[in-house]
Amino acid sequence: MTHFLWLAVLAVAILFACEARGQVYQCPGAGGQKVFQQAPCTNGQKLVVRPTSNLGGTMLGSVKESKTQQIQVARQEQIRQAIDEHRPVVGMTEGELVLALGQPIRINARQYENYGFKQWVYRTDKLVYVYTENGRVTSISSYDRIDIYRRQPEPKLQGLQ
Repeated sequence: MTHFLWLAVLAVAILFACEARGQVYQCPGAGGQKVFQQAPCTNGQKLVVRPTSNLGGTMLGSVKESKTQQIQVARQEQIRQAIDEHRPVVGMTEGELVLALGQPIRINARQYENYGFKQWVYRTDKLVYVYTENGRVTSISSYDRIDIYRRQPEPKLQGLQ
């Protein structure tokens, strides 16, 4: 019987914990303080409460912040996938570029005032130029190696055969 009572208390505690994830509003309080409550208020802002992936708790943030975070998470996923597929993507850091393609055969660097520009040169089945500005990939060019190294046919000289 004690075991059953203990399970019932645990079930009720879980229900209350789940209910705590309900609506949360940030409202203006007396003296300009921020007040958090479950009921809507005048001039208040609805907050999104969701579990955090790293801390195991919850995180409060405005709807605008959560959309920005969703975009950042989607971007990080896109970069992670590009690293797995060994291809560069605009927006990668130089460190992520090295993870994706390895060390380049050459880096051409220029410094103009406070800006650092680099051209990373890779040889794969293509010749790939990756351009970075201040540590982030800004553009990518790739060329078939055959097109670059293809020699033009030599002209035939008349009467020398």
